[in-house]
This record gives sequence, structure tokens and C-alpha cells, in this order.
Amino acid sequence: RSAQTDKQSRTTRIGAAPHTSGNVSPGHNLELVGLARWNGLRPAAEFWTAACAWYGQAVDERLGAELLTALAEAKLETATTEQPQWGLDHVYECEEQLQRRQTEEQRRREEDNAAQIEARRISLHDSHSRKVTSLHDRIALLNERGKTDAVALFESQLRVQERKLRDAEQELDARTGGSLSLEYVALCSLAVVR
Repeated sequence: RSAQTDKQSRTTRIGAAPHTSGNVSPGHNLELVGLARWNGLRPAAEFWTAACAWYGQAVDERLGAELLTALAEAKLETATTEQPQWGLDHVYECEEQLQRRQTEEQRRREEDNAAQIEARRISLHDSHSRKVTSLHDRIALLNERGKTDAVALFESQLRVQERKLRDAEQELDARTGGSLSLEYVALCSLAVVR
């Protein structure tokens, strides 16, 4: 059964669907779809799925990918066969799968985020150093030539470069860590057929 909340009426619509698969064993499966959002240096949002069979065990992860593909291609139809009576234990199994994935992904993304921030910080300082060196060279050249009237312009540009570096550092600091949220968006009873 697929549950979708209609925001205007706050009612839940229920449905069930058959799905033809050559990769996943036939049978009835409960599929939970979640929307994962990462807010680190490179924000991302993606759909995750978890499934369990009618007997309560996790099923092949490929089923989730196939479900999302079938949804995107509008290839799911209304089920005509009797569906199992799904209980809270089935829903909890799916939730636990997604929560484990969230924990693993959070840790992995935090490590990746830290490495990306460090790389960006190094690049930022290298670029800043080149710009400041160039400005100091221009100021020295102007002083050598006795054109001290233009020195103030380049000193102002030095202050702008220092401000830009501070702002960029603050932006990087704000993106340190990141968090991964997970929102459950659909629950589907899927009858896999050959």
C-alpha cells in the first residue's frame, strides 16, 4: 500500500502496486521511501528506500532502485492481488534499515565534508596570498617611481582582499560538520512478479 498525504485535505490515500522484476525474487514486500537531505559544503537531497518481505526480513536493495525507477517512469499499476496484512513490526524494520543508513552516511559525509573544507581552505589561502603579493608588488613599484598618489588605491584593495578572506573563512566555518536529515515520504506494498 502506498501512503501519500494530500496537503490540502490532510488525508492519506492508500494503494498497492505490482512490479515486474528480473532481478528481485517474487513476493510481497513493504517498501519505505525517505527523503535524505545533507546541508554540508555541497548540499544534496536524494531518495532512499528500505524494504522488508511479508515475513519481516530485509530484502534485496535493488528493489528500492527499481521502485524509484518505476515511479519516475510512471510504470506502476494498481495491484489486483490480495495484499498481506502489514504490521508495525514491518514498518519498524524498514525504519531501522534507513536509520542505520543515515548513521553510516552521516559519518561518511562528515569525513568527506571535512576533507573538502580543508582543500577549499588551502586553495582560498593560496589564491589570497597570490593576490596580496601582487598588490604589494604594485605598491612597491609605485613608491619606487614616486607615484604615491595611487598607493592608497592599492592599499584599499589590500583591505578588500583581507575582508574577502575573512568572509570566505566564516562561510567555510559555517559549513563545517553538516547534518543529514531523513523524512519518510511514502510506504508502498509492492507485489514483485516475474
